[in-house]
Amino acid sequence: MIKDTIYDDMINLRLRQAGAKSIKINRAHINVVKFEITPEMNVTYVYEIKDSGEIYLQRVSPYLMMMGKLYSDKDLIHMILRDVNLFRNANNSRNYEHFIDIERAHIKYNKDLEDLFIECNVHPDDLDKILDCIERAGELLKEVRARSEVIEVES
Repeated sequence: MIKDTIYDDMINLRLRQAGAKSIKINRAHINVVKFEITPEMNVTYVYEIKDSGEIYLQRVSPYLMMMGKLYSDKDLIHMILRDVNLFRNANNSRNYEHFIDIERAHIKYNKDLEDLFIECNVHPDDLDKILDCIERAGELLKEVRARSEVIEVES
């Protein structure tokens, strides 16, 4: 614990020196939960319980996704178990690895998009082209969803 506190202090000092406007230190209850879907595949979650009672949940593997802000242990457990059951079911699909590849490409795309906006002065016409592409992809997802069978799982 002391080592962690010293390490936190060193990081925060460096961030203050770099111009951080504020740093709020919260001693948090952070939990990492791992479920084995197969011997080769786990689904892992991180959740943080704030003193206010808010619970922040994210899935960290097989790919990163912020899952939401919850307000009760019941909601947290329900969301995690439903997600695990969906992954257990999805793992049986012949398309599972393909889906994971698509999701990882999506995460990389989001990072590349952010880097573009932060690091470059992008022309408005190019921004319009990117937005149009994203909107077309959104429409494609709606079309595919409309013609796909919905999977029912228990939580």
